[in-house]
Amino acid sequence: MIFFKEGKGCNIRLLEYESKEIFRDYSIPLADNILITKTDNIEEKLENFEFPAIIKSQIAIGSRKKARLIKIAQPRDVANSLCKEFFERVVAGFTVEAILIEELAEIQHEYYCSIALDASRIQFFVIASKEGGIDIEEVSKSNPEAIIKESFSFREGLTEELSGKVAKQLGFRGDLYNSAKYILKKLWKITKEREAQLVEINPLVLTPSGLVAVDGKMILDDDSAFR
Repeated sequence: MIFFKEGKGCNIRLLEYESKEIFRDYSIPLADNILITKTDNIEEKLENFEFPAIIKSQIAIGSRKKARLIKIAQPRDVANSLCKEFFERVVAGFTVEAILIEELAEIQHEYYCSIALDASRIQFFVIASKEGGIDIEEVSKSNPEAIIKESFSFREGLTEELSGKVAKQLGFRGDLYNSAKYILKKLWKITKEREAQLVEINPLVLTPSGLVAVDGKMILDDDSAFR
């Protein structure tokens, strides 16, 4: 987790693997993965993992892809080399202390979804888009019509009606509609119970077996993190 100042307070941004540990606790569907730290024996950790896989440095910077900190590895020995390479990297003053090795998802489409707190107006937003896998701020500038944004209060919460409305706007029907509603409701449950400022899945990927959270982000305030 990384502490950073925002306004008068101090917030905490969880790394991807930390966010996904929470997602797993709330039964949000994830791809198979393993975590490797600097003190681990890389070869032993990789021994029983299936390849190809995606190698993801766990570091708190905006775009890990642009920094070449996320790469696909086909054979196991390439993954081993990439892990050693990543552990030697220093980017924006941060060192890589952990790497997430994850099953390579068979992507049919990428979506975005999040629950965010607007502290100034003391309300929450469910935000979603059919254009996932890229920075949502870029989407809001280049194609604002692609952003779905609905507000709700803490008292009312994310209702069945509202989560269903957003799932339908994303184009989901049948079982996928129910899955999308389920995931949105879980994001709200995490936000409420963990007192989060932001809980984000980007991308939420449609695969042949259903919806999978391929990347995750959470921002907490420091008080809630240690409560």
